[in-house]
Amino acid sequence: MSNASETAYVYLRQRLTTGHYTPKTQLKEGAIAAELGISRTPVRAALKRLVEDGLVVSETHRGMFVAEWTDRDIQDVWSLRLVLEPHAAALAADHATDEQIAGLEALNTRMHEILQSDRPSRLAELQRTNFDFHSLIIEASASPRLKTVAMQTAGTPMLLGTYYVMDESSLYRSLSHHRDIVTAIQMRDREAASKAMWVHLRVSIGTFFEAKQASTHKAMAEHP
Repeated sequence: MSNASETAYVYLRQRLTTGHYTPKTQLKEGAIAAELGISRTPVRAALKRLVEDGLVVSETHRGMFVAEWTDRDIQDVWSLRLVLEPHAAALAADHATDEQIAGLEALNTRMHEILQSDRPSRLAELQRTNFDFHSLIIEASASPRLKTVAMQTAGTPMLLGTYYVMDESSLYRSLSHHRDIVTAIQMRDREAASKAMWVHLRVSIGTFFEAKQASTHKAMAEHP
């Protein structure tokens, strides 16, 4: 993946996840390339990745369009996560193996290393590692039924872009929350693990919608 393609991907993903583009808006390679000062080829590659993410849809003979995600859709998914993942963390405090706990610690160490880096792929790496962290907690709950439902919400395409709208302080705060969750699981404290996960997700919701609102206001100001 070239730096130009990664730049286009990060740029478009942030705009898509914060509501800069309205649903069904056509995303034209040429216009995006001109806006970013790059060729169309890396933009095309970025759009293909966004199709795989579920944020863009490709229509034969028509082009690329923004997928439909209403505020109600997004709020519903966040609300479900607030119920399911704190419960998963509580169960993980009971059932997580030593190997799984070590895996959670390793993922947090990995996130800290990524935060310290200046790689173009930094945000994409954080996103993937964060997803792996939440997935491992759900796995550690040792509840197959919970896993089936919780993984559907944790992997919702629109919400996987949360790291693209965080500032530096928010990124480090998120990592601090992760450490609190792991500490509670290590201590086998169900209540603390559940509460730490709830706080983590609730703060993430606030960050997500604040960024979405700011992006919407900016778009309205630019195109009155």
